[in-house]
Amino acid sequence: MNFLDKIEDKIFDWVLAALGCYLIRYKSNVDNLKTQVKELRGARDRLQRIVDTDRGNLMKIEDDVKRRLTESDDIIAVAGIILEDDKKGWWLNIMSRYQVSKRADKAALEAKNLKNEILKIDGNSVGYHEPTQVVETATSNRGYEVFESRRLILTDVLKALENPDITRIGVYGMGGIGKTMLVKEVLKQAEKGKLFDKYLFLVVSNDPDLKRIQREIAEQLDLELAVESELVRADKLRERLKQENRVLIILDDIWKYLDLEALGIFFGDDQKGCKLLLTSRLQNTLRDMGTQKQFPVEVLSGNEAISLFEKIVGYLAGEFKSKMPQIVKECAGLPIAITTVANALKNRKNIGVWKYALNQLKKSRPIEIVGTDEKAVYESIKLSYDFLPDEEKSLLLLCSLHGEDYDIMIEDLLKYAVGWDLLKNDHKIEDARSTVHKSVEGLKDSCLLLDGKNNGTVKCMTQKEGFSFRQKGFRKESKDTVAIPDSFFEGLKDLKVLKLSEAGKLMYSGYAGSGNEEDGDGAKQMSKAYTTMVLALYAGILLV
Repeated sequence: MNFLDKIEDKIFDWVLAALGCYLIRYKSNVDNLKTQVKELRGARDRLQRIVDTDRGNLMKIEDDVKRRLTESDDIIAVAGIILEDDKKGWWLNIMSRYQVSKRADKAALEAKNLKNEILKIDGNSVGYHEPTQVVETATSNRGYEVFESRRLILTDVLKALENPDITRIGVYGMGGIGKTMLVKEVLKQAEKGKLFDKYLFLVVSNDPDLKRIQREIAEQLDLELAVESELVRADKLRERLKQENRVLIILDDIWKYLDLEALGIFFGDDQKGCKLLLTSRLQNTLRDMGTQKQFPVEVLSGNEAISLFEKIVGYLAGEFKSKMPQIVKECAGLPIAITTVANALKNRKNIGVWKYALNQLKKSRPIEIVGTDEKAVYESIKLSYDFLPDEEKSLLLLCSLHGEDYDIMIEDLLKYAVGWDLLKNDHKIEDARSTVHKSVEGLKDSCLLLDGKNNGTVKCMTQKEGFSFRQKGFRKESKDTVAIPDSFFEGLKDLKVLKLSEAGKLMYSGYAGSGNEEDGDGAKQMSKAYTTMVLALYAGILLV
């Protein structure tokens, strides 16, 4: 036998051995594949449940975790094809059985290795929270219109933000003029131009809750701030802000001087890329707070006001068109007045309704709102309220019981409405829920409600612009528990809803009123040591 014959024999032996091995172990290889795939699927499903939970908590999933899930799906799919081939049974020829056995052996090994990798994954490290950004929420700028007067201010503010020598910028103007919408657009454009790495947006309001402001800053900086001491919280915020090189903090709706350093908002000389953008109704307030540039937001020009009104009500003709400029004039160029009146009148096809609206605006009585064109704002909102369907009126009254900039749970509105029997035509809770959501959307369309900070919440526009609803109430504080006298309820014969919240060691009962804690603002987030008892939903709610 020559050399070539020996090699041929050797190769034949090797091939025969390989074929024989896979053919002999055919059943065990297939059975092993089934076992490994079953175990892999179990490990994969457990990991997927953790992923789903983390995603539900708004967490991002690590790339290697996503890769392992994808690989699991691929291996399981390949195994399915192999096992389908196995079902052909003895009809397979020798080479086909060899291929099935070999593929099953390889797939089983891959499934086993991947299963072991998945089992090593720490369930607490599957997802992670991205650094908090408020850009998407803050720049939800529903109703913003790009007018020339606003475009010029927007451009100037953006230029100031890019100026390394300017760190504090102010925007001021009367209530309802559109300051908030303008700075939200500034934030949106700054984010688009990548001027900063972080964007913080906070509402101060006329009765600033310093602890709330500190907490919201910390949340947006992903800083845990569990301490109670205001000084310690300020120190922690100050230290955290030192780590930022390019951050924009917007403080909206400042009514009076606010000591930012005492809050913990402070930038060092080496943080030229960090800026503050403040809004207020009063220019002097901005000056007192050290702004280097103050930009006034004026009323809309006549053409801009008419354009905004027409965009909302649509095409007008005849007497409607002739009345429109007169109505717009009474709105005094205030965007909030124009939008509320326009939304109240859109789809109103009776000219008498328009004449009534014009007369109401002309006869308006002013109310005292600092820095606001009281006549235009008050009457525009009242007129919009008058034209609302009854269900929307009731819901707006319920919303007005909460404090300024308070996030109102829509589910709470549902409970109040059902308790007060406002939804007389809805006999099932799901029907009532649908009606409440429809009414909330209607109030948003009328610019009387705004989207809240969190999903499923809204804010009352009328509270923000000084338009108030007043109701009677009761307030009692005690170091122990509150003993409510029997005679108390004798004066509340129409009481329909009693809300108890934030139960703790002490009890506190009050009503949601003017937005002032001394007046019994039961809707504000009080200390957890209190119980808030809201006795607000009964007859006697007045529009003032």
